[in-house]
Amino acid sequence: MRYETSLPPRLSELAILIVARHWTAHFEWQAHKRDALKGGVSPEVIASIAAHKVPELATEEERAVYRIATTLLETRAVPDALYQEGVRVLRERGVVDLIGVLGYYTLVAMTLNTFEIGLPEAMQPDLTGTPNAGS
Repeated sequence: MRYETSLPPRLSELAILIVARHWTAHFEWQAHKRDALKGGVSPEVIASIAAHKVPELATEEERAVYRIATTLLETRAVPDALYQEGVRVLRERGVVDLIGVLGYYTLVAMTLNTFEIGLPEAMQPDLTGTPNAGS
């Protein structure tokens, strides 16, 4: 779900960070923050997502990923107009792959939170709130 998609790493990692922030999955966030930086997601975008702020995204593709991911996670649906925008920008395969990434990493976040797999004691969390608290 992460390496075999039509999405470049920058977009996959952006989506994964959105999921990790949504679920306040500290371990998932730390693991993918590094990968997001390597993939080209800016530190400012990462900081905005961590702070529950809408990031300033540089490309139409990043904005489509952000809007689809946050809308789906918050409302449990993707309105037709947003879906059509996603298809226009990411192509249909890209939207399908994005939904797969979101679903897979939601499962990972839920598993980490359920079994309380957090950070090693030496690491401080970047995210405020506790898992399952929604903030």
